[in-house]
Amino acid sequence: AQYYARVTRNFMGWLRRERGFSWMKAHFYRDQVMQYLLRSIPEGKRPKQPFTFTKKLLDRTLAGNARELLSLNATKALGSINAVYWFSEYLARGHAITDEMAGDVQRWCEEFWNATSQAFRSSTIEAGAFKTFPQ
Repeated sequence: AQYYARVTRNFMGWLRRERGFSWMKAHFYRDQVMQYLLRSIPEGKRPKQPFTFTKKLLDRTLAGNARELLSLNATKALGSINAVYWFSEYLARGHAITDEMAGDVQRWCEEFWNATSQAFRSSTIEAGAFKTFPQ
């Protein structure tokens, strides 16, 4: 958890410097990535590699990040997809994952975005804050 906290703080700074995101948006994305990283590790296990991405794991973990008591939170759902999209680019630029893996993660994120964003737009007002992908 300490390692992920340090990496996600650096990611937040990268979003601010390289992408020009506001500190508030960068911090929100950092929180979403931190939740993804911590949820992607099975309870009581230590990961063999620091960053694991598969389509199934991404789908399950992003859904878990967005789940509230009885429904999905559109802001967390769409924000998590954006956050992981940018995090994969950040990791690739730092050579923590391959460019090919980053491309796969970004493609999966785009698929999740296309599958969920329209449903959220028709059912929640918050989804209107996410007009384009990635943002």
